[in-house]
Amino acid sequence: MTHLDTPSTERVAWLLLGSAAGIGAKLAADTIQKKELPW
Repeated sequence: MTHLDTPSTERVAWLLLGSAAGIGAKLAADTIQKKELPW
């Protein structure tokens, strides 16, 4: 079970990181297009 759980957990973590990166990139692009930079 341990050998199967580790790769599965890593895949889920990478999927979550990928989704977060994609959402962050989209929000950044939308913000730049609106020219409403918070910084």
